[in-house]
Amino acid sequence: MDIERIKKEENLIAERVNELADEFKRRSNPVIDGIIDVEKYVNSKYRICWILKETHDGGKDIGGGWSWQEKFDKDDFYTGYSPTWDPMIYITYAILNDVPYADMKYIKEDPKMAHIFRHIAYINVNKMLGLTKSSDIDIQSKYDFWKNLLHRQIEVYDPQVIIFGSTFNYFKSYLGIEESEIQKGGSVNYVVKNGKIYLRAYHPAQKTIKAHIYAEDIINAVKTNAEKIKSR
Repeated sequence: MDIERIKKEENLIAERVNELADEFKRRSNPVIDGIIDVEKYVNSKYRICWILKETHDGGKDIGGGWSWQEKFDKDDFYTGYSPTWDPMIYITYAILNDVPYADMKYIKEDPKMAHIFRHIAYINVNKMLGLTKSSDIDIQSKYDFWKNLLHRQIEVYDPQVIIFGSTFNYFKSYLGIEESEIQKGGSVNYVVKNGKIYLRAYHPAQKTIKAHIYAEDIINAVKTNAEKIKSR
C-alpha cells in the first residue's frame, strides 16, 4: 500500500468531514477519526478497522473539534478502565501479536498495551458528538448522511479485518453481503469474502455476554480463518 497516498487521502477525508459538518444540524464540532498511524497500520500483521456508532464526550452533544489520531498518539491517553477501550485493546493486541486472550496481562499492569491502537483504523458512523444512547433509527439517519464518506474510508483503508460494534447492518448492503453468507462463531457472526473478514459483533461495552467470551469469539473467528484472509 502507498503510505503517502493514504496520508493524502486521510487529509482529504478530514477536510470533507469538516465541510459536511456545516450541513449537519449540530451543536458540536466534528470529531475526526480514521487511521491512527498510517505506517504502523500498513505494516501490521492485519489491517484492522473497528467501526462503532459515534463518539460520546460526557454524554453531551456540545464540544468536539478534535481527532482520535491526536488522542491515541499520546502516551498517557489511557488513564484507567474503560468499558469500550479495554475490550478493543485486548482483542486487537491478541490478534496482532498472536497471544491467547487468557495469557495476556491486565492493561493496568502494562498500560503500554493501549499503544496497540496506533496500529488500527477507527471509524465512527457519526462524525459528530452523540448522546450516551442512540436509537437504531437515529444511527441509520446518520449513516445515510455520512455514507459516501464512510464508504470512501473503507475503500482507502482497505482493511483485512473489520470489526463492527453493533454497526454491521448499516453497511451490509454496501458490502454486498447476503444473509446466506453469514457464519456463526459463538456470540459473533462473520463473513469471509474477497480476502477479508467482516465481524458482526456487539458493541465493545456490551453487557449481554461475559467480556472474555466476547473477546475470545472475535479472536477465534480471525484465527480460524487466517488462511482465507489475504496477507498485507
